[in-house]
Amino acid sequence: MAEQDEYKPDTDFDVNISKVGHKWNMGNFHYHNSYEIYYLSDGGRRMLVGEKVYELSAGDIVLIRPNVFHRSMGEVAHERYNIEFTREFIWDYFSYKHSDALLKCFGTEFIRLDDDEKKIFKELFLTLKAEHSANNLFFVTFADILKHLGAAAERQRRGNFCGEDTLSKKSRHIGNAVAYINANYQTVSSVDEIAAACFIDKSYLCRLFKKETGMTLFYYLSHARVEKACAMLTDGDMPITEIALNCGFSSSSYFSSVFKKIIGTTPLKFRSEKSRAYSIMPDSK
Repeated sequence: MAEQDEYKPDTDFDVNISKVGHKWNMGNFHYHNSYEIYYLSDGGRRMLVGEKVYELSAGDIVLIRPNVFHRSMGEVAHERYNIEFTREFIWDYFSYKHSDALLKCFGTEFIRLDDDEKKIFKELFLTLKAEHSANNLFFVTFADILKHLGAAAERQRRGNFCGEDTLSKKSRHIGNAVAYINANYQTVSSVDEIAAACFIDKSYLCRLFKKETGMTLFYYLSHARVEKACAMLTDGDMPITEIALNCGFSSSSYFSSVFKKIIGTTPLKFRSEKSRAYSIMPDSK
């Protein structure tokens, strides 16, 4: 098993640009306790967020809420702009009422910016990055970015466009399988069941899912169950055994084994350190 690769934001706010000149897939299917603005400035990517797969091209933005599992993949070089921040960060600068208004844009997960919106976003982002690097008061520019994304999301809604409109047939197959797993994670018993529910050949679905996501269907099923378990461990005091059964595991011992393999720590330790963010480990099969 690969060594645990935990993801822990160093600060409540980070802004960066990353350029990759070759094929690159995010090593871990992961989540974190911060909001994330992912803007693809060049190239192409495919991103699995929750139960949806998005086909990204230059000018596309994915808005990821805290504790939502995601993974980006791609076969070509790309450049992306990234902003991450916690709710605590935004509360430091804005009232709760204004914070909720600024975060409203995260109600839309995928935004395809038009040419004018791209230009404005890039200018705001580069200003934000410079202000942040110089330790200047950057929160006004940050608020302008969130307002800009909110306006773009509203424009997109009025045009009846959604991210799923961009999906290829392969991505739709994957999305259907993921959606079925997420809806039936407590009772799914086999890959045959998933394939039958998606009206697709089992062998083809298994090959496609592994190729496009880097993990097997069975591994994703385990991930989905562990994701639900993480929410239960974080939000309540339900006994571990009860959580295991509610998430589709046959026993608490098997649940603990799978949980540790995927998250890198035990359910009890995760609960005691629930404010930390953990990464899903890559499928080793």
